[in-house]
Amino acid sequence: MAGDAIDQHLSHQARERLREVLSSLGGSLLQYSRHCSPWVPHHAEPTLAALMKLVERQSDSVRELAESLGMNVVDFAARSSDDFTDMHYVSLDFLIERILADQSRRVARLKADVVDLEIGLPPLARQVLDREIAILDELRSLKHQLDNPP
Repeated sequence: MAGDAIDQHLSHQARERLREVLSSLGGSLLQYSRHCSPWVPHHAEPTLAALMKLVERQSDSVRELAESLGMNVVDFAARSSDDFTDMHYVSLDFLIERILADQSRRVARLKADVVDLEIGLPPLARQVLDREIAILDELRSLKHQLDNPP
């Protein structure tokens, strides 16, 4: 359950993988997007608001993983700013396209980690995976909305 410490009998390999997942999600472009100021046409302001809600949902995963591993929650994305400094002051459609690609890579890696360590992982890992897949689906929907304005 979220907030509970992960089973102390979890293998060292599983713990390290969960730390890698935590770092990956926390350092995602989706998380970094809270620090960006994309250009947003008036009709796309609701899309930006929806994107920020996805940032918060992913932040929940980061917080829950950090707490369960007994770690302090940090703003990983702010620390990984060198990777994304060129994402400031770009258009929202450009940014979402990049976020979608980044999220797709991270979900693929997370799926591989969960499948590879399925037996030794706590239920939280599956919950995080499910949440990240749902975020990816919603990002696709937001991209579609931007590509097809009213």
